[in-house]
Amino acid sequence: MMDLDSFNDDQKCWKAFLAGSHAAFSTLFKTHYNALYQYARRQCGETEPAHECVQQLFYQLWVGKNNISEVTHVKAYLFKGLRVSLQKEKKYHQRFLHLDVSPQPVTFSPEEILLEDETYDIRRRKIADVLNMLPKRQREMVYLKYYENLSYQQIAEVLGMNYQSVVNAVFRAIQRLREENELKQLVVYSLIFLPVLFCAMIF
Repeated sequence: MMDLDSFNDDQKCWKAFLAGSHAAFSTLFKTHYNALYQYARRQCGETEPAHECVQQLFYQLWVGKNNISEVTHVKAYLFKGLRVSLQKEKKYHQRFLHLDVSPQPVTFSPEEILLEDETYDIRRRKIADVLNMLPKRQREMVYLKYYENLSYQQIAEVLGMNYQSVVNAVFRAIQRLREENELKQLVVYSLIFLPVLFCAMIF
């Protein structure tokens, strides 16, 4: 019988889960739950429905495991499944009728913007404002790539788009960020550690 230490990567864990391993399923749950919840919370805007959607996703995975095949990108598969679940919840359940769009656009909060000095709340708020100026689809792509570390191909799988369209959209988002004069000044004076800006922006 395999123990938890045997599941040292998603692929092995997924294969064991499909074979019926409760331990592998538990590992997948513990590994990905928080990231999926944060994504769901941004999409539906509420804490409890976000938890419910993620829990429902894992429930459906377990009961339907005999009809699920092996996947290349486990994390992308989970995000895609959650995205579909969120859309179904909003369509069929009364409690989601007050939500404006499906899905809600991803937004960034000042608390997620990491500066060298965490006391610079005003600067963090300005950076979050600049990120939130991006079109909602671009914000979602930036979030998946630089906060969840998904590849362009994985993002394409999650959003149901082709690879090149994702690459082009993220490139346009970065270009737009580079053109923001206020953001340039903040980077110069604050030494931002936000990956999307630190890694991709050239001044």
